[in-house]
Amino acid sequence: MESDPKNIYRVDMPVSPSRRRLQEEEERNAQTKPPPLFGPSDAGAPSRSERRRRRRSSRRQHPDDVARSSNKWIWAGLTLVVLLYCAALAFNRFRERRQRSTASPNVPVTASPVAAVPTATGGSPSSPQTLVQASPTVTEDIASLKKALSLVNSVASNRDAERASAEEDILRRAIALAPDLTEAHRELARLLERKKDHEGAEAEWRAVLSRSPDSVAARIRLAAVFLAGDQPANALEMARWALEDDPYSSESHAIAAAALGELQQPREAIVHLRRLVAIDRDDLAAQNNLGVAYLTIADYREALLVFQEVLRRDAGNSVAFYNLAVCYARQALARDSIETLKLAERKFGRPFVLSWTQSADFDPIREGAEFRGFVGSGSIASSDAKQTPSAEGEAVSIAEGAAPERAASEP
Repeated sequence: MESDPKNIYRVDMPVSPSRRRLQEEEERNAQTKPPPLFGPSDAGAPSRSERRRRRRSSRRQHPDDVARSSNKWIWAGLTLVVLLYCAALAFNRFRERRQRSTASPNVPVTASPVAAVPTATGGSPSSPQTLVQASPTVTEDIASLKKALSLVNSVASNRDAERASAEEDILRRAIALAPDLTEAHRELARLLERKKDHEGAEAEWRAVLSRSPDSVAARIRLAAVFLAGDQPANALEMARWALEDDPYSSESHAIAAAALGELQQPREAIVHLRRLVAIDRDDLAAQNNLGVAYLTIADYREALLVFQEVLRRDAGNSVAFYNLAVCYARQALARDSIETLKLAERKFGRPFVLSWTQSADFDPIREGAEFRGFVGSGSIASSDAKQTPSAEGEAVSIAEGAAPERAASEP
C-alpha cells in the first residue's frame, strides 16, 4: 500500500492495474502541449504589428553609423578625384612627349648647353652648324644692349641744356643698338619735351606705350605733349585713359580740365577741377582755376566763395585778388570791385594794380564815376584783352605751369 509523503493523513486505497494505466495516460496527456493551430512553422512567430515595429526600427540608424557611412563616401569621392587628377597628368605628359616626338623626329637630343640657344631668326636650331653660328649673334645682341643701357644711363645722370643735341644723338644711337629698349625711348621723349619738339616727343611716347601699354606715367606725359602741341581733344582722351587706372592722379585731372577749357566746355572742366581740389587742398592754383571756371559759366556765388577761400589761406595771392575784383565787376558791383583793387594796391603797389584795370574784364564798370575816380582821369589806356590775362585765360596759363603771381602780372 503506497502513502503520500506530503499528506500522511490521506489513506490510499488500493488501485487496480487498469485504473493505474488510465491515470498514467491522463498524466502523460496533461504534460504534452497540444499542437499549434497554424502548423509547426508558425510556432513562436511575431504578430503583424510587432513585425512592422521591427522594420521601422531597422530603418533608423544610429548617429555613429550615419557618420561612419558619410565619412566612407567622402573618402571614396576624394580618392576618385585624386585618381582622375593623376590620370589627367599622365595623359598630358604622354601627349606632350608624343607631340615632341612628332614635331622633330630627326633632331638628335644632346646634352650640350649650346642646343638651347635660339638662332637669329628666333627658331630652333636644326643642325650643329646652325648652333655654332647662333652663339656669336646672341653675344653681339647682349653687347649692344649693355652698350645701349650705358648710353642711356650716361644721359640720365648728366642732363644739361647746352648738351641737348649731343644727348639726343647718344639716345638715338642707343635706340639703334636696341630698338626695344623702353628706357631709351622714354629718355629721348623727355629730352624732346624740354626742347619743345612736340612731334618728336609724341612719337617717342607712342613708342613707349607700344611696348608698355600699362604705363600710366607714359599716358600722362603723352597727354601733356598733346596739350602743349595744341591737340586738346587728344590730350583729353589720353588723360581720361590715365584716369581709368589712376583716378587720383592730380596731373591727369589738371590736363583734362585744361583741355576742356580749350574745348570751350567749362562745366565738364569743373568736375575735374573739383576732384583736383579734393585731392590736394593746398593747391591754390587749382582753386583759382576752379573759380575762373565758375566765372566762365557766370556762377558768381561759387566763384566768390572760391576766391575768398584762397585769400583766407594766402592773403598775398595776386591772382585771387584780380579774379575777385573781376567777379564783382562782372556783376556790376563797382564799389566792391574797387575796394578789392584798393586792398590789392596796398599789397602790390599802385602801378601793378593799375595794369589790371586795362583788361576788358573791367568793361562793365569802366564808365562809372567810382572806377574813373580810382584810376584817375586820363590814365586809362584803351582796353586790350591781350595786355593782361583775362579770367578765361587764367586757367590755361596756370595749367601750363606759370606761377599765379606771374600769370596775373604778365603785360
